[in-house]
This record gives sequence, C-alpha cells and structure tokens, in this order.
Amino acid sequence: MSVATQQQPAQAWPDEQFCSNNQPPSDASYEGYLSAEEVGLALERIEQGSQGVVEVEVAGLSNQGRPIWSARLGQGDTVVLIQSQIHGNEKHGTIALLNLIRTLSNSSARSKEIREAITLVAIPNLNMDGGEIPRRQNAMPWSDVVALHPGVVSDTPRAWYYSNFAQGFDVNRDFNPDLDYEPVTADLPGNSASVGFWITPAARTVREVYRSLEDELGTVDVFVDLHNQAVCYGHGFSNELVIDEPSSAAAGIYHVTHANFGPPITPDGVSGDIVLVNDGSADPTLGCQPLIGFPQGAIALMDRGECSFVQKVTNAQNAGAVAVIIANSSRSTPIALGGTAPDITIPAGMVSQDNGRRIKEGLPASGTLRDNPESDFYTPLSISGRFITDPTGHGDWPKFDDEASRRINVAVYDALRGTHGNSPYGKVTLYPQGTNLPGTALGAFALRGSAVILFETGGQTQQLGPKRIGMLSKQVEVGLGGIFDGLTDGTLDAIDPERYFDIPERIGSPVQ
Repeated sequence: MSVATQQQPAQAWPDEQFCSNNQPPSDASYEGYLSAEEVGLALERIEQGSQGVVEVEVAGLSNQGRPIWSARLGQGDTVVLIQSQIHGNEKHGTIALLNLIRTLSNSSARSKEIREAITLVAIPNLNMDGGEIPRRQNAMPWSDVVALHPGVVSDTPRAWYYSNFAQGFDVNRDFNPDLDYEPVTADLPGNSASVGFWITPAARTVREVYRSLEDELGTVDVFVDLHNQAVCYGHGFSNELVIDEPSSAAAGIYHVTHANFGPPITPDGVSGDIVLVNDGSADPTLGCQPLIGFPQGAIALMDRGECSFVQKVTNAQNAGAVAVIIANSSRSTPIALGGTAPDITIPAGMVSQDNGRRIKEGLPASGTLRDNPESDFYTPLSISGRFITDPTGHGDWPKFDDEASRRINVAVYDALRGTHGNSPYGKVTLYPQGTNLPGTALGAFALRGSAVILFETGGQTQQLGPKRIGMLSKQVEVGLGGIFDGLTDGTLDAIDPERYFDIPERIGSPVQ
C-alpha cells in the first residue's frame, strides 16, 4: 500500500463563492491553522512518539527570532527536501507535512520501506513571521538588512523583491544557486530574471539545510516547494474549446478568454470544423485581409498580430465563420479581446501560444467553443518544475537535469489523477512555461542538480478559512505520495519526461 492510499480519500469540493485575489472576506477565519508555536509543539509530539525515528531541530531563526523547525527521518541514499509556507499566507502544506512525517514515522511495512530508501528533511513552516500576520512577505525592514549584512552599506537601491509597503520580502525570490554568495550593494536591485541575494534569514536557513545535505549525502535528489494560490484565480476563463476525440491528435479541452465585443460564449456553445484561415497575404494566418476559401459554418483559427481583434473577427464573420479562436503570439498570458464592434454577431476568444500550436498541429479537427460554468469558480492545482528558461545564463551548473524535474512533476500528476483519471484531484495544470525565475528556491536548486517541483493547491489561508483544510492538505499528501512511490518502486526513472508536456497548461495563473 502506498503512502497516498494510507488514509481515506477526500471528497471533491463544491463551487467556491469568494473570488477576490486581494482582500480576505470580512469573516475570514484562521481557526484550524497552526501558529508558529503550535508547529513546534506538533513536531515535538511527533518526535517523542516516533521512538527515535524522527529527529527535530531548530534549523534557524526568523528575522523576528522565531524558530524555524526541520524534521528528518529515514536513512536512504535518495535525498528529499520539502519546504512549506515560504509565503506566510499559504498554510495547507504545513499541515500536510506534519501529517506526512507522522505517517512515515509509524511502524507499518510501507513506512519502513520508504525510510530505508529515502532520507527526508521537511521544513513545515519556513516564513514564520509572515505566517503570524499572515501575509505573503516576511517582516524585515530595510534597516535590518543593512544591520545584518556588512556588504549592504546603504538604504538604496533595495532588492527588487522587497516591498516598501509591507516592509518585508517575498522570500521565494531570495535564492541563489551559489550557496557561498553574500549580498552586496553593488548587485542591487536585480530583477525577476536574475538570481536572489540570500538576504532573509528564512532563505539562508534553507541554504544551510541544503548545504549540509549536500556535504553529507551528495546531490539533493528531489526538492519540493509547497504553495497555495489565490482561490478562483483566473475567474473569467471558464470558456473552453473542446476538440472532439475522434477528429484530431489535438483532442482535449483548451482554456479560452473572451471578447469585449460580440455575443458572450454560452454553455451550449457553437460547434464546427476548426479551420486555419488564409487571407492571401504574406502572413496568411493573421486574418487581417478578407479570407480566401473559408468554409461557411466553421470555427476560424488565426494568429494574433498586425491588425485589431475587431478586424480579424469581422473578416471571419464575413467569410461565414460561426466563431473565432485567436492564438497568442507570445508566451505571455492570453488576454481578453479588446475593442468595440456592435455589428459582430459571433463569439471569439484567445488561447495560449502553446495551445494554439497544438491545435494547428492537430488539424483537421472539429470541436465546440463553449462556456463551462462549473469551472468558473474552480482553481486547479498547478505543478511546474520549469522556472528556468535559460540555465546557461546563470553560470556553469553541469548537474542541471530538466528531465528529472519533469519526471517528478509527472509522478505527482499521475498520483493526483488516480489510476483511471477519476480522482477528486484530477484537475491538474501546469504554469505557463515561459517563466524565468532563477532566484526562486525552485530555480536555484534545480541549477544545483535537484529534481524540483512547485506543487500548489488552490486557496490561500485567509480566503478559505478552516472549512477546506482537510481537502487541500490531503491533496498535498496524495501528490507527495506519488513522489515517494516512484522513488521506491522503480517507476520514476521509467516515466517518459516528454509526458510533462501533455499536462494541460493553465492560463491566468499567478507566478509563485
């Protein structure tokens, strides 16, 4: 029996009714979540009950002096480091990690098997100070930076990921693949595509845990960063292009934005063959000129660029199209189609660049453009190991292994979907793949050779309160169980890393 099946399965949740990304509801409740002190007490109880299996220690102190706890168990050659709550208002992973440590410390044959194969170190609550507020950033005014770091000698410039308003840092931008780097004024402020500066005590604590594991056991084989995203993020992207299974190699469901003109996309939708347009120009798929040979009653597929959205949709409508799908021209998030056009009577929207490419490669195809109200208030899980688009741009890191990260992501994906794809956690997506964040924990440790995954459930603490703790924590446990199963039964190395690209790509997701 795997770790993922040692507890009773959770039930799927109903639609969530609160969809603000910025402010908690007026009746926000934190009941059921653990304070920094309670995390320490829970780990103490687990250590005492484990009869020597679990070793708990204070790995470091937060900027405000709170202990940052780590727990270690197992004696295997495969090294796994898992951290949670790098953002203070993302607490579900903390509870999941405590549950996981408790389970793996028991006397069952499966737990013993995992401990023999794996050395696990878990940091259940990294951003202690942010968690007590709670908010995303830690609590660290710039004056503390100058006092703590001799190389930072002035008030400005400040690191780009420091919030003057919050007087604290997004800790998940404070990482660097060079474990010996120390912050200096000359390197500030940096930018989102550069490495971080090891400024915060929380990030530096993880650095020392990671360094000690490298020194003792060699490469840290797997690094997992647990997050939660804002509930209902991407609200408004409930439109879908459903490509029929028999018609195309691109069969599946693709998220679609909407147009600010023309009729809304309806649940009944419009159906037809999907046809790539030809406007007779040097760039015929742009649809900026009258279309040539377009079959009436089809859904027009065209590329973004050169002319207005209104012009594109007008040309398609004049040719007899029943709807328009525009493929984005860059890796950026698809946008709503802007413009005003009272004479347009057909629906339209945009898909991502990658999805547009998949659809084009799968033609001929038929499908339906529709609205799916059931997805309107649903936040899928998001998993990604690809937060570095240019590993060579950040030094020589010969251990970087993107395929290993992709296998880890697929292992989690398979575990969450269940044996037949009918698990209550089945809606799993990838982040958009154009992100370049080497200063995240994920990016920095991937460059050092770890297989990495950012594993994120939907719903931040202040937006869901206590009612979903069990469900969201269970998702994390099931996904992590997929990693442990793959590492111990030999199936991880057999995963085709190209399957990573078969996981649906999420549009509109925030960057963690």
